[in-house]
Amino acid sequence: MKKVKINLLAIIGMMVAVGTLAFTAPKENSLLTVQWYVIDTPDENDPLKDLLGESTSDPSQGAECSELTDDIRCAVRVDNPNDLDLEGMTLEQAINQDPQISYDAHTFKPE
Repeated sequence: MKKVKINLLAIIGMMVAVGTLAFTAPKENSLLTVQWYVIDTPDENDPLKDLLGESTSDPSQGAECSELTDDIRCAVRVDNPNDLDLEGMTLEQAINQDPQISYDAHTFKPE
């Protein structure tokens, strides 16, 4: 009987743990907030001046804008945790609007 009680308590504990994990909200910095944007580069020396275009799938998976180093920046990966509309802004304007926005990678295309 004592062993049944211990097993029952263990099962109840596991159910509580699984239930808690199932209903936990996703973390703020989830991968869903990270998107790639096509960019125009009016100043090739200053990435903060890059003008953000439409969001795109990961350009490093092929296509014209897939090189890791080359001549012309053509896409940027941006973490936008508050899901703001960034199209038409420079990276600098986006970061000034929301300091939680960051960028960490570019892809390039040959000249």
